[in-house]
Amino acid sequence: MKKRLLYFLAALVIIYGLITLIAPPIIEKGMNLVAYTIPRQINPEAQALYNSLDFIADLHCDALLWD
Repeated sequence: MKKRLLYFLAALVIIYGLITLIAPPIIEKGMNLVAYTIPRQINPEAQALYNSLDFIADLHCDALLWD
């Protein structure tokens, strides 16, 4: 009985790991349809500001882009 429980728990952990590694990129690709076809041109002043910063954080929420 203990052996079956251990196998079940191990299978559950493996399934959970696969779901947390595989599902998010698939959902993101299907829901976030923002795509850029041409490269963006960076203003030299903006590039200088970017280069002068010590810390940059990406704090936007991609979920708001979903339909």
